[in-house]
Amino acid sequence: MGLVYAVFGGDRYKAVSNEASAFGAEVSILKGSWRFANLVGKIRGLHISGEGEFMDGTTAVTSSFTLFATEPAIGLHWNLMPFYPPGFRVYLSGLGIMSLDHLRFDSATTVTTINKSETAIGFGYEVGAGVEWNIKREKGMWQLFGEIQYRDVKSKLAGQDAFSLTGLQMVGGFGW
Repeated sequence: MGLVYAVFGGDRYKAVSNEASAFGAEVSILKGSWRFANLVGKIRGLHISGEGEFMDGTTAVTSSFTLFATEPAIGLHWNLMPFYPPGFRVYLSGLGIMSLDHLRFDSATTVTTINKSETAIGFGYEVGAGVEWNIKREKGMWQLFGEIQYRDVKSKLAGQDAFSLTGLQMVGGFGW
């Protein structure tokens, strides 16, 4: 289980604002006891809010917004050295993401060609690096971890065919 903080960037009118940030949580399951790799599955929930510029037809609109994202992901962790638990592990990760996104504009915003509230499915990927410390206990293990990831997810939102949820995210947490 981990806590997520993310910051975003991208093309003007086609991305979450550079001033927007996200907070959320994720649950990860690692499978496989290979020395150099593990399968990983995640489900993440993000709450993104801020003020951004959006294209309403040919007119630029500035509005406060809230975006909720639910993101299942699957991929691999590649260990940079053989992993023999308990102990310290450094890894690289690559995962494919499917994102269910719900975008809602501030109620005071007036728009004509884009929806004030809409939901879309997006697809993308994340790549990252992480560290993990496994502590043996009587039955099983405790785990502390931290990751930094680059993410690129595109959804059909805000009148754009490829609305971008691209940026950096940091994750920290514990496991058992």
